[in-house]
Amino acid sequence: MSTLELMNLGSMTQEKRYKPTSFRIVDDKVVEESDFLVNEFSRPYLTNTEPSVSAYINMRTWLKTDPGQWVLKHCVEEPYVVWYQNIYLDGYTYRIIARLRTEDQLLFVLKFK
Repeated sequence: MSTLELMNLGSMTQEKRYKPTSFRIVDDKVVEESDFLVNEFSRPYLTNTEPSVSAYINMRTWLKTDPGQWVLKHCVEEPYVVWYQNIYLDGYTYRIIARLRTEDQLLFVLKFK
């Protein structure tokens, strides 16, 4: 999955993409997969731009970092972005969520948090 595929502005929607925890059999082992918050950041409201456009640079920069590259390599499905209005900031808060296996979630926390 390329960075351009992930950061296509058309994929930044508020549709409900969350899926409940699921289980699969991989190499005769049961593997648990769930959605996991991998990055969160806030941007102030800019009157002349869409929320997705104002956050594009931050997300693209994060995807070039070690944690971003690690998530792109280990995610089960394409990561997605959700955002909500932050009244305390007078702007938006963005969350990048990736579907990862439970052991990959633990490795991510130990390695990058």
